[in-house]
Amino acid sequence: MVIGTGERIRWQSARALAAALRSALATVARVAPDRLLPPAHWPRAVGEHTVGARDLWLADVEDGELSACCWYPAATTNAAPMRLLPADMAEALASSGMSLLPQPLLARIGSTLCDARRDAPVAPGGPFPLVLLSHGLGGFVGQNTHLAEHLASRGYIVLAFAHPGGAAAWLQADGSVAALPAQRREALSAGVAGYAAACRLRGAATLARRRDALARNAALEPLASENRRWARNICRVLDLLEGRAPSTAWLHSACDLSRVAAVGMSFGGSASASAAQQDTRIGAAVNLDGAQYDARLLNRLSRVPLLVLHSGAARFADGGTYTDFHYEPHTHAGHSGRVTRLLLPHAGHLSFTDLALFGSSALRRLAGTAGLDGARTLTLTAEVVCAFLEHALRGAEPLPSQRSRWPELELADLTAVRAVADDCTVSLQD
Repeated sequence: MVIGTGERIRWQSARALAAALRSALATVARVAPDRLLPPAHWPRAVGEHTVGARDLWLADVEDGELSACCWYPAATTNAAPMRLLPADMAEALASSGMSLLPQPLLARIGSTLCDARRDAPVAPGGPFPLVLLSHGLGGFVGQNTHLAEHLASRGYIVLAFAHPGGAAAWLQADGSVAALPAQRREALSAGVAGYAAACRLRGAATLARRRDALARNAALEPLASENRRWARNICRVLDLLEGRAPSTAWLHSACDLSRVAAVGMSFGGSASASAAQQDTRIGAAVNLDGAQYDARLLNRLSRVPLLVLHSGAARFADGGTYTDFHYEPHTHAGHSGRVTRLLLPHAGHLSFTDLALFGSSALRRLAGTAGLDGARTLTLTAEVVCAFLEHALRGAEPLPSQRSRWPELELADLTAVRAVADDCTVSLQD
């Protein structure tokens, strides 16, 4: 890709602005933290089960040991609820440079009490369907704790694991926390090339040009290679569970490995869709607001039932999104019956993480989570994902027939994608 001088200047300006925002937030956090982070009430899981959680390590994967956390239906226990984020994890996230929030704010967020009870015994009544949960690029294992707790309370085993070299911070087997090195962070950003690709995608004047830009984005390095690595990690976790490794023996006995879903947020959503396409053990997938970095899923039908839930941040001016040309043949986009595409137009990208719950109105505007009430956004996301999985893995009522429960959602319209299959000169300016 040839990078123009203007694109380089805009990219450098964007980096400088982000650095200035981090510095300003750190200053305000020291002087008046309550102004940035008023108290928040954690939305409780509403299923029939108590929720337990355990940290564990998954050995013998491509990148070495994977640190993980498992949320699961638990027997009644008097154990104290877990905190959202340990202090050392908050410190590592801040030092990784992947978070806009400074360490004092992350520590305050981390002190929030959740529903899960650490190391509680697994509830009887299993085995339970398994959800493999992947964080976003530069995210961390616990970024979707509310979603994991909600699913566990409804009778799912949720196994979230860190993708080493792709997470901002992760727990190590010796108890210490590792942070993403700066050099690795720069490599994963795709630098000015990634910025230029995004700008050209946004600036595409015709649907044909957008389709071509999406195809180039799907093959953009190093993100395409990273997507393949994450997908292999997801599949390898299933190998380990099937192999009944001693460290996961309790988990194997609690899981129903004939009912498995891959769920991910942002880049983790892309990897989850890729893993489900290639691994027949995975029976459903969910992509929460992720662009798709896998050209093999362009103009091709998803092998499994797939939920794609996008925020307003992923929406173009004409109503299209980053994944409209993925997961289905273009001639049948939106009509295959296998892919459910929904929009939450007033949500931001990070609204699909626990961060949606926290911050003053000014901080939430900076984070892009100010469009909807945070607790409502988390609850809605968890309910929609759970309803989709209930149908895909348990044969319950299809999600589209329940959409009236969530009036904030819109059904994606792919009429233009079907049209471009016949006429690739359709203008986005019409």
